[in-house]
Amino acid sequence: MYKQYSVLQDGALGTGASVSDVLKAVAVKARFNRVRIAVAYASLPGCKKLDAILAKANSAWKMAEKLWLVSIDYGHTDPNAIRFLKRLKNSEVRIYDGENLLKRRLMPAASFHPKTYVFDQSGRTGIRSVGFVIGSANLTSGGLDNNVEHVVGMNLSSPLGKHEKQLFAPTSSFDEWWDVAWLTADPAQHKFIRSYQQLRRRYRPRVRDRTGAIEQKKLPAPLAQMRKFARWEKARCFWIETGELYKNRGKNNPGNQLDARRGTRVYFGFPYLDVPRHQKLGEITLKYRRQPEQSRSVWFGNNSMDKIHLPVPGSFGPTRYDNSVVHFQRVGTRRFLVSLGTRAVAAGWRRKSDKQGLLERLGRGRRFGFYS
Repeated sequence: MYKQYSVLQDGALGTGASVSDVLKAVAVKARFNRVRIAVAYASLPGCKKLDAILAKANSAWKMAEKLWLVSIDYGHTDPNAIRFLKRLKNSEVRIYDGENLLKRRLMPAASFHPKTYVFDQSGRTGIRSVGFVIGSANLTSGGLDNNVEHVVGMNLSSPLGKHEKQLFAPTSSFDEWWDVAWLTADPAQHKFIRSYQQLRRRYRPRVRDRTGAIEQKKLPAPLAQMRKFARWEKARCFWIETGELYKNRGKNNPGNQLDARRGTRVYFGFPYLDVPRHQKLGEITLKYRRQPEQSRSVWFGNNSMDKIHLPVPGSFGPTRYDNSVVHFQRVGTRRFLVSLGTRAVAAGWRRKSDKQGLLERLGRGRRFGFYS
């Protein structure tokens, strides 16, 4: 199925159609559990308007994963808009080149200017249901209803004809860009928002165009590795051979600190950024069998490996993790089921990872992998 919508919005001329109408039409028809939105600027009235539009258009909006990639270039985005987006259910906000913008007093090396809204089904592969809106409209009240804006929206879902399949190309290109842009963006944490708000009051410079060559953004890892990290982040399951764990709970107690390759953090929902060693990355929720859920931390260790603190052996987890294979299954936002695999079961996990091109090995021989 293919359906296209387009609007040339002009509030001053009273054209009658609006960007809000296109977003609503796409959301009504879309089957989605995830929404990804990349916009240059956001205002509090615009965010509230969009939330109301999508909540009314489709009941899936409330529980859907909401990922917002927003700019603070020139101080145009309202800090309260960022706070509002963060408070929505299953919502995460990241700022493109955020920390660098704070250092440069909100002047970008290259302006972040996309206005893209994508509704899809996370975890699905191949031809799937997808809705997207692309155009000139920022996440502001004027952008959604009154400014002079041009946008196009599309809904695509199986079955598709030969020519309709070609229309998936824009979303494939968006996925490739989004994967790296999202992983390298800065989380909109409370401290970040406060710093931005202070700078915005002092500077908020006028928009100035730049000419000539611009500074290239330095990725924290080679592009090929960043694309691999993006696949790790999307995977439903992750498994890893433990070997002998460090006795972090004392020499007579089994350990529960699992060392994994640097970058494994993205599977657990943390961006891949350069951080100091011995740095806490955040908290996740883990559940082993019928034991109660437990909040556990993920760190970047002194040994330059990502370190997952597993459920405490004997009370919240198994009696020990040494020389086993630990398996994680995603069940929600930063929520995972934990299990140990027998030799036969672990072999099945390896085959799935190998088939999907996601079987890896650490320097000392321990194997790990991801699969969906």
